[in-house]
Amino acid sequence: LSLFTTNSYVSDCELALAYLDTTESGGANGGDTLSVTDELTVYPNPGDDAITLSHLPNGNGVSVRILNLYGVTVFESNFPSDDNEILWNSSEIIEGLYYALLLDNNGNVIDFSPILIYH
Repeated sequence: LSLFTTNSYVSDCELALAYLDTTESGGANGGDTLSVTDELTVYPNPGDDAITLSHLPNGNGVSVRILNLYGVTVFESNFPSDDNEILWNSSEIIEGLYYALLLDNNGNVIDFSPILIYH
């Protein structure tokens, strides 16, 4: 599966599966399944200059990665051990649709959420 499709529309599932397909853990073709949970919260969404990303505390180190529609990482950060929120300064990001991925210590996707940025 490629991030570039013949039409200009890329669905949430296509993007998530394309990302999983490129991970070292095997991704969608390696037998892993994508289980979307409610562990990641993004607000405000749509948003403009500052986006808060939070996750349900699970006792393990987790990180967040934000991708554009081409699968390019535009932001990545580990959640602090004493806090379950990160503030993303999106003021210099061009308007559009992005995807936030919540990752575990091994880089596996726990949850994902689309983010719409407008200025």
